[in-house]
Amino acid sequence: MTAVQYDGQWLDVSNLWDLISVNAGLVSDTNEPGQAGPSPGNSAVTADDVVLADNVQAGPNVTIGGSTAVGGNVTIKANAVVENAVIFPDVVVGAGAVVQDAVIGGNARLGANVTIERGHSDIVVGDTFHSDVQLGAVVGDNAQIGGGATLTDGAVVGDDVQADAGVVIEGRVESDAVVRRG
Repeated sequence: MTAVQYDGQWLDVSNLWDLISVNAGLVSDTNEPGQAGPSPGNSAVTADDVVLADNVQAGPNVTIGGSTAVGGNVTIKANAVVENAVIFPDVVVGAGAVVQDAVIGGNARLGANVTIERGHSDIVVGDTFHSDVQLGAVVGDNAQIGGGATLTDGAVVGDDVQADAGVVIEGRVESDAVVRRG
């Protein structure tokens, strides 16, 4: 074993919500105006501290707010708002969706008018209680959230979850679950 001294920036990513704050810090520290990646086009508005990978498609009147990183091959449809978020590759964000303070896993699908509520919540991870965490939601890889669904602050949706249109998701939904309305 050999020790190596490191004088660079160290960022702790112990919990899911740490991805959001670390991303915000990295995007604002490394992004210079004009370095946001390809323009989403149309009448989309993109803040200065946004990083877009290749092949990001943004529909008309999309707003991509600050401290956001968007992976490759992502589609954000008309009138959607994405802010302070990490969006992994191959995601589709439906028309009119609002995604704030969120981590969206690869190949996830958020239907039209899905709302991820911004706020602070108390979260239990294992045996540890975390109070007043700023987290909209985490959506796992390959999850599909139906149109008009609401994810309350602090919601964690596992991989491959199928959620019907109009559902309200609170707390944790285990991977491979089906969430039905009513």
